[in-house]
Amino acid sequence: RVEIDGATLVIAGSRPLPTRGRDANIIRLEIPYGRFERRIALSPRLRLSDRELLHGCLVLTFSKL
Repeated sequence: RVEIDGATLVIAGSRPLPTRGRDANIIRLEIPYGRFERRIALSPRLRLSDRELLHGCLVLTFSKL
């Protein structure tokens, strides 16, 4: 979920626990899993103009007002 709340960018979602392969066990997990939310203060002069998921990365494009 990506939304603008006043002058704050809010990104929230859920990262699932990776599934184990047939012959694999997870010994150590460096990347956390579960629900997450990030709040980032934005300049009031910016507007979110595009969002896309590209190769597993969230790409946000902003334009100046």
